[in-house]
Amino acid sequence: MGMWTVLLAAGAVLVAVVAWLLVISATRKFQALSQSHWELRFEFARLRARVAKLDGGSASDTASEPPAGVPPEA
Repeated sequence: MGMWTVLLAAGAVLVAVVAWLLVISATRKFQALSQSHWELRFEFARLRARVAKLDGGSASDTASEPPAGVPPEA
């Protein structure tokens, strides 16, 4: 019975280490995706301001609009 306990504990430690490594990997991927998301949002806003400027509008016209994904207030 003592040998099975040791094997079970070793297996549990191994599973915990693998899970920890997967969490670290997922965290890094999430951070990279989050960074890309904010860079794309910034680039989108910059390009939208450029288009508004080229169309003859002003950047303040587009700034008064709610951001994409935000429902208008009733």
